[in-house]
Amino acid sequence: MKRFLCAGGLLLLSGWCVARPGLRGVAFVYKHGDGDMAYIQPMLVPQIGVQLKRGPREISKGAYLVCKPGTEHFKVISEGQETEVTNMTLTCDDRVFVVKGIVFEQ
Repeated sequence: MKRFLCAGGLLLLSGWCVARPGLRGVAFVYKHGDGDMAYIQPMLVPQIGVQLKRGPREISKGAYLVCKPGTEHFKVISEGQETEVTNMTLTCDDRVFVVKGIVFEQ
């Protein structure tokens, strides 16, 4: 019973956060319950800045992309020394994007 009251309270809190003007709200995912305790995880949805590396340039607004994360490694010479650089990539069907930045808004 306490678990349901706790979950209900969190839903009310989330609704209050969403209803306030200027705030984006908080979303949680229910993971599991253990006796009187409910475990939830906040859903942080970042904005990811990417640069198209390969594939078609045309993407319709609102398109749904299913992507797999990956990395690419290459060597560069900086200030006379060789070093290895690692880029995070997202492979979405026939497109490959290089991740340039991740922003978590509050």
